Amino acid sequence: MLDFALLNMWTKLYEPDVRQCLDKADKIMHLKPSRNNNPPQLFLKDLIGAFVVLLVGFFVAFIVFAAEKINFFFCEMARRPRYITKYPLNDLE
Repeated sequence: MLDFALLNMWTKLYEPDVRQCLDKADKIMHLKPSRNNNPPQLFLKDLIGAFVVLLVGFFVAFIVFAAEKINFFFCEMARRPRYITKYPLNDLE
């Protein structure tokens, strides 16, 4: 297909020519006056959402950590024998 230039022919036939739209958009952009080239300033009120998400993440991580510690403690208590005999049962002498 590439040897016969079918792809090039199909792209010319079926793809719209966007250069006209780009030229118009470029002219419009040049006509608009630029107010200020400086980036906008960030204030603390702009970043409050990010800090809230961070604090919620810390809180959830702490709760999960505490739950794992409690679960580990109770599982260890369940595995330990309830009483330890002073004398082994196998020693009958």
